[in-house]
Amino acid sequence: MRKKIIQLNLLTLSILYAQHGFALQELEDSSLSQISGQDGISLQIDATKVQIGQVNWKDSTQTSTGANSVLNVNMSNIETTPYKSGGLKAAFTADVGGKPGASAAASNGLRLGAVFGPATMNIKSLAVCPNGAGITADCSGANSQSLGGLTFQNRKDLTFSLETQSGLFNGGSLASLGFGLKNANLFYTLDTGSSFNQLILKDFNFNFAGNGYLYLDPADGLVLSTNKKGETSSANTVVLGDVDDPDFSGKKQSGLNVDLRYKTNVGSDYTKYQATGTDTDILSFGRIGASGTLKNAYIKVNGDAPTTLGASTTGTTNTGTGSLAGSGGLHMQMKADFAKDTTNPADQKTYFDLGLSGKNAYVLRYGNLTALQVRKDTTNSPTVLNTDLPYINFGHVYINAAQTNTIDFPISALLNKVYAGNFSSSVLKTALYNSPSTTPSNALVVAVRGMDFQAIARQGSLFPDNSIVNPVTNSGGTWGLGLPIYNLNSNVGLYGIKAANNTEQKLGFGISMSTEGRDSIGSKTTSIMLIDGAINPNNSSETVNYYAGLRNINLFANLTGTLGFVDSGLWLYVPKLVAALDAEVAIGQLPGSRIVSSACTTLSTSNCFVPSNNFTNYNDVLFGISARIDGSANLILAPNTGTGLVIYGDITLNAGTIGTAPNQVPANYLRISDKSGSGQYDSPSQLGIDGLSGKFNLNSRIGMDAKTITFTNTMKVNATSNPTDVLKADVNLYPKVLGTSASPAVLPAPQTLGQMVMTGGNIRSTFGITPR
Repeated sequence: MRKKIIQLNLLTLSILYAQHGFALQELEDSSLSQISGQDGISLQIDATKVQIGQVNWKDSTQTSTGANSVLNVNMSNIETTPYKSGGLKAAFTADVGGKPGASAAASNGLRLGAVFGPATMNIKSLAVCPNGAGITADCSGANSQSLGGLTFQNRKDLTFSLETQSGLFNGGSLASLGFGLKNANLFYTLDTGSSFNQLILKDFNFNFAGNGYLYLDPADGLVLSTNKKGETSSANTVVLGDVDDPDFSGKKQSGLNVDLRYKTNVGSDYTKYQATGTDTDILSFGRIGASGTLKNAYIKVNGDAPTTLGASTTGTTNTGTGSLAGSGGLHMQMKADFAKDTTNPADQKTYFDLGLSGKNAYVLRYGNLTALQVRKDTTNSPTVLNTDLPYINFGHVYINAAQTNTIDFPISALLNKVYAGNFSSSVLKTALYNSPSTTPSNALVVAVRGMDFQAIARQGSLFPDNSIVNPVTNSGGTWGLGLPIYNLNSNVGLYGIKAANNTEQKLGFGISMSTEGRDSIGSKTTSIMLIDGAINPNNSSETVNYYAGLRNINLFANLTGTLGFVDSGLWLYVPKLVAALDAEVAIGQLPGSRIVSSACTTLSTSNCFVPSNNFTNYNDVLFGISARIDGSANLILAPNTGTGLVIYGDITLNAGTIGTAPNQVPANYLRISDKSGSGQYDSPSQLGIDGLSGKFNLNSRIGMDAKTITFTNTMKVNATSNPTDVLKADVNLYPKVLGTSASPAVLPAPQTLGQMVMTGGNIRSTFGITPR
């Protein structure tokens, strides 16, 4: 077996990590207590400022001709200064030997500890560039294009601890690990030509502690797992613990906290950058967070090169023979199960947050997580409850530097039928350009393959931002939310763009993503569902488990464009906007639930339970929905000022068709279908709004308060009253056609009912969800 090698520049890592660690007016007593007062080696470092000219992380790749090459992920002009006042300080300790009373076999353990105090580390420019004429290795040549500036600021001590019982890398010996990244700010800065604007991760937390195993594996590389090597489960856990909010006494933040903010006119002096809960000039795009107890968790890191990203391409026809990923890169796998909450109030509860932050903001907090199926086998074991834990699995994550016009992206047969009318799997391209170029982009590429998030929340509530004084509380009652994701694949390519004035910075991007509707047995799904967890009136030990929403979502999106930081928010110019959808609108009970009927109060026969494979049939389906969008957009994503998140701008829908006969589909369409009487390979009876084309102005707002989630939309058709921009479409009926796996049905010729034309006007809608 070929061993996978992790290539790490230890000197580079040591310098970067140490130079950030020189930080603090005074190390906190709680942090010092973790590493002081012990035998072994202790080291304390003091400084006033640390400067590094440049650091290059070199990644092997291949050019479009197949020649081996090297790309530099470059960080230049790195400087670290104290956060606020005082000096820079860090403390380290190392000790060897076993714990008191340890056996001889466990007497060669290792204990490491570190505390890095508050500091601000600024990377003036982050860029990707090759070694070669015209572009120097430090990416400072005339043709180099910076991705922007990056500043990391930890407001509280960053702590690390590792204690092993036998050696450092031992897959059979238990170790303890703690990592506390708390209240950190990450500032991503772009020069607009007249000012500097920022996208901010405010109070970024990654705070965990737990027991597990640290080892090296010839196939998986560096592995950190709660389970012993070769085991699939254990009693070991990792706790993603809540963090104290430094700005609001007595309040907490989630252990993993991603709070996306925006700030304009920040200037070029990074020492003045700040983001606190009391600042009034930073606005919110939204927040996600999570805390809880994790089981069967692992992180695996190696240098395995992906084989599915395709060749490096160039020219107007996007040709090439070389491997985009080359012989290396970074490959990660991460997975964790969510443990059930205990009755002990002192234990960390498991929950997720999704919503807004800042002034008058609320998030949707949901917990009591379970798997989709209440029972796994209602045919043979109808009374046996499903004990599988909900989980998240990031699949395979690949990070590479690449010089290419495109990235390969796989698409399933079902999505390809909606996208191009052809029921067969295919490979599409993620484009890293607005028009093909003979000089490919130097891009940072992140690819995800096979990501799953299978969790249904049985309890939901609207939770207030810590800044709100005397907030209205909402227990959420018995409602919950299901947002499971199955088999998500994605490509993201990012590259720097320098405007003609040579000062304005923008970020070019190419993004493709897809989800699969369900697995073959209906135990995993991609769905958006509201859940009613009220007690079954006929059996108090059961809940009704009603659901309603969009289930089995097969989704594909392919976007190419430019991101800019303007004073009103994020400017998104998307000249290529393509998306395809196939899903089911359904209402019923979750798979494996006891049927709500007086006849099924206590009976244990299978006909008193919703089939475990209920998501594989159409019993609950009201109708099917499929759609395709093909056009362009010029949008502003405006941050929350206290009334909600807003997106507005112009969208153009292209006319024409895609594919070749007899598998052509309109570039834009919306169809509803009678799926209940059709099979997987049939073409069901459909009503279609086909060939949509025209131009409209969109203004959408998402708001949350203590009681309601609201979605408000206004669509202004043909705002400029241009005859070529009217919104028009054909209205068609399609009869049902039977098909087989060997010969899938082809969409028949339509029965045209007429044409719909809107020369102008407004379409308004408001949709609200009020938990009971």
